[in-house]
Amino acid sequence: MNAQHTELDQMQRAYKAAVDQWIAAIRKEEALASVNHTVAQVDRWEHAHFDEEDARKRAKRRKRTMRRRCERGSLASGTAGGSVGESTRCDSLATSRRPLSSDLR
Repeated sequence: MNAQHTELDQMQRAYKAAVDQWIAAIRKEEALASVNHTVAQVDRWEHAHFDEEDARKRAKRRKRTMRRRCERGSLASGTAGGSVGESTRCDSLATSRRPLSSDLR
């Protein structure tokens, strides 16, 4: 396995971990939104919202990092030095989507 392939694998693992944290933050916020609220509970709910926003931003940053790495050319399809597996991974970034509510269940 070459260094570029390893680097992309690490980026993908970091992105997956960030998305998993984002989903967990969404679930936490959802749970807090589903109860009767005292002032303290509303404060926890608002804090969970900010945690979810932070997790979302981290996931999006990880994705942008992967996309930029692919766009630099060394891992993009059709460039010298990139393998088929690398180009497939980079191509999949162009067709990725936002998580749907069904993804969160």
